[in-house]
Amino acid sequence: MMINIYISQDATQINLWEKLKEEVRHLIEHNKEKDIIELLEYVNTLCQLGISYHFESEIKNVLTFIASSMESLSNILKNSLHGSALLFRLLREYGIKALNTRQVYPSIKLHINITLKVELYLLQ
Repeated sequence: MMINIYISQDATQINLWEKLKEEVRHLIEHNKEKDIIELLEYVNTLCQLGISYHFESEIKNVLTFIASSMESLSNILKNSLHGSALLFRLLREYGIKALNTRQVYPSIKLHINITLKVELYLLQ
């Protein structure tokens, strides 16, 4: 009797885990084109929780999609230093090379230079 209770609890737990994993996969796959920085932060959270190994293929697909889309890549890099740092860290972590990054790096340098000059001006 006790063995059956434990087995049914384990089966229930496993079913719940599988259901939750499917929900996470759905969130990753269907939010590709919405807010890319939010998606990157979501992937980062999965990595920090130590459960990203369950979603390796989905994460690689999303990062490859972002890296291959020059429009989304340049939008991230021009508008958010946090987003660009997060993107390049995740790309490096998953071994994905961003296409055409040489065209985008000057805009990062310009953004950083302008930000530093403004901060230095405000400190004086």
